[in-house]
Amino acid sequence: MQLRISIQGDKSLAIIRRFILFITLIVLLLLAATFAYNNSDVVSIDLGIIQFKDIPISIAFILIFSVGWIFGLLTVGIALIRVVSDRRKLRRNLRAFELEMNNIRRRPLKDAD
Repeated sequence: MQLRISIQGDKSLAIIRRFILFITLIVLLLLAATFAYNNSDVVSIDLGIIQFKDIPISIAFILIFSVGWIFGLLTVGIALIRVVSDRRKLRRNLRAFELEMNNIRRRPLKDAD
């Protein structure tokens, strides 16, 4: 009976989380639309390699946030790959140490004469 209660609790928590996420996204969308409406000016961006002329500020912000988001994903991805690699290496070392300990335990005791 308690298992059902916990499963139902998990489902209701998931629904609440989705609802909060939906409301948050709606609020962010409204804020972005308000920002775009109030800031219709255009800017020019020179990145050295690429030059953008007469871009609306809202589009410039979207580009900047997108580039930052992609850079963040790449950075986290590289760190995650390193952690997974280290974890795999540590597991291999642990297995080797466990085998060594089991071999040591199986050895017969020698008399100390």
